[in-house]
Parts: sequence; C-alpha cells; structure tokens
Amino acid sequence: MEMNAIIELIRTELDEELKDIEITEDTDLKEELQLNSLDMLAIADELESEYDISLDYDQLKSIRTIKDIEKYIDQISSQKN
Repeated sequence: MEMNAIIELIRTELDEELKDIEITEDTDLKEELQLNSLDMLAIADELESEYDISLDYDQLKSIRTIKDIEKYIDQISSQKN
C-alpha cells in the first residue's frame, strides 16, 4: 500500500479550502481534515475500487489517520492472499 496514493485519494474528497493542507500519515481525518461519515464512505468506495478489496464499513468508525487506513488495507489484503 502506498501512502501517497491514499493521501491523493483523500485529497479528492476534501473541501476546497482544505485542499492545500499538508497531509501526513498522522493527519487526523475527522479533526484536521473535517471529514464526516459520508466523506469516509466515499473514500471507502474509492479504496475498494482502487485496491479490489471489500471493507467492513463498521470498521471505518475506528479509523482516525492515514496510517490507520494503510494498516487496515494491508490487513485485508493479507487475508485475501
């Protein structure tokens, strides 16, 4: 899983005024980027398409950072193999 790919995918979901904010693996999706549950569902849909995985939407509630997304996708991917 490439961190930059996740960051770019998330950047597409941001409001215009947040597009230039620095995003790192520790950026808080809800506090710093102001993503709500609908934004998270849109991101989940994009991740499923991009990485050919199926996400448990209940697990999205526990994801707070970019690093959390990466770990979760890596976990799912390793279970697939």
